[in-house]
Amino acid sequence: MKKLLWLDDIRNPHDKDFTPYVALYNPFLNQPHEIIWVKNYEEFNDYIKFYGLPDAVSFDHDLAPEHYTPEEYWNDFDKSKAYQDKNKYTEKTGFDCVKLLVGYCKIMKQNLPICVYHTANPIGKENMESYINNAKKHLEL
Repeated sequence: MKKLLWLDDIRNPHDKDFTPYVALYNPFLNQPHEIIWVKNYEEFNDYIKFYGLPDAVSFDHDLAPEHYTPEEYWNDFDKSKAYQDKNKYTEKTGFDCVKLLVGYCKIMKQNLPICVYHTANPIGKENMESYINNAKKHLEL
């Protein structure tokens, strides 16, 4: 059975209110699959460490309240990017999970799983997607 690792601090993929939302980002929608919900970097790391790679990962970027961009910047990509670039976070983000995943695949000599991004943070999505796309060029076995 396919496994989708769902990384999100708030959106529970098993909550019926999120079913349509989760369906948008589920590469296994019409196949038997299991969704495993992890809420932060530590849970993400523990899953990979104990169970290995899932078949796919859906990434949220902002995994703690400190990561959330203030509403005043939501409609201006450049201001939002400037705000995020100047912040130093104490909590790890989805981008940190992306880097962990790539490092794991490199060490274990495994291809990356399918990666999708359900984050509402466009700068975070761009950073995660770029990192994964660059890693794919060097990791494909």
